[in-house]
Amino acid sequence: MLEGYAYCKILLDHDKPEDFMYIDVNHTFEELTGLKNVVGKKVSEVIPGIKESNPELFEIFGRVAFTGKPDRFETYLESLGIWFSIAVYSPGKEYFVAVFDNITEHKWAEEERQKLSIAVEQTADSIVITNKDGIIEYVNPAFERLTGYTKEEVLGKTPRILKSGEQDQKY
Repeated sequence: MLEGYAYCKILLDHDKPEDFMYIDVNHTFEELTGLKNVVGKKVSEVIPGIKESNPELFEIFGRVAFTGKPDRFETYLESLGIWFSIAVYSPGKEYFVAVFDNITEHKWAEEERQKLSIAVEQTADSIVITNKDGIIEYVNPAFERLTGYTKEEVLGKTPRILKSGEQDQKY
């Protein structure tokens, strides 16, 4: 199994999820989270402050444990510095199983792609991106401003269009 697994019991305070206890975890749980020897412990003992930093976990896990309706979500646990993709289901009332994966590297790469995309869109320099066959797949707003061509005029064409000015020329 590549994913982490945690079998837990919701602990209530006046019918509201207050905490949860680890009943069983797999080895991958320990590898992905860095948490060891958690079985029989409350999450609040294992990760102090988690209820304040990630109240959505208690809401989601509690809802699943009591309704039996599974859920899937992504969350960042600041205390661990890790992004997780979590699928959660309930094998019985007051219990839930969380199957999860560490997606931190994916999230960081996504954030870097977004930054790069913003930089490309906002730069004053003209940028043209072609595929391996030399066909224009992207131009930024500066390209349109500096050349007078619109995206619609150049997408799907070769960069030769820029020299010749002939939009229907075959190559």
